Amino acid sequence: MKERIAKECQAIMANGQEYVLLDAEMTGVGIRDEIIELALVDMDGNSVYEGRFCPDTHITDGAYAVHGISEDELWDCPKFSEAWPEIYPLMEGKTLLIYNRQSDIKFLHQTLKKQKIKTPVFKSQCVQELYEKYAGLRRSVTLEKACNDMGMVFEQNHQAKDDCLMTLALVKAMAEKDI
Repeated sequence: MKERIAKECQAIMANGQEYVLLDAEMTGVGIRDEIIELALVDMDGNSVYEGRFCPDTHITDGAYAVHGISEDELWDCPKFSEAWPEIYPLMEGKTLLIYNRQSDIKFLHQTLKKQKIKTPVFKSQCVQELYEKYAGLRRSVTLEKACNDMGMVFEQNHQAKDDCLMTLALVKAMAEKDI
């Protein structure tokens, strides 16, 4: 399994122009919560998009404890709907590489719906699932733990761009690791 995942990661790296890394931070984890920070990073580690958004929903204490983004920092930011025309073309036709795809795609769809934006179909791949197969795990692990287990020292700060860069480092490590 490790060899198959390593080859899959090598193919991702070889075809980097077809992929973009995505990470998002949210107001919370409920059905009314929405994206307040989103980053897109290309496979060379360049920031393609990085932005924060003024939410319609209050940031929960639990979410604030994770990402440290306060409502005071967002009051003069655009609404997600105002930034979407800039964001979508950067994702269109690409496969989104996401650590914990289930969560970020759910909140991307939820935010688009809440802001009355037609939700396009996204092609995506979950790097968390790739890592768990690579490592032979039967349980979820955090991005920080996955990177540390691969010999990279990262302290996750839950800022979207930094999480994209950690995810990229993990994909590279799985592609390059001796099998």
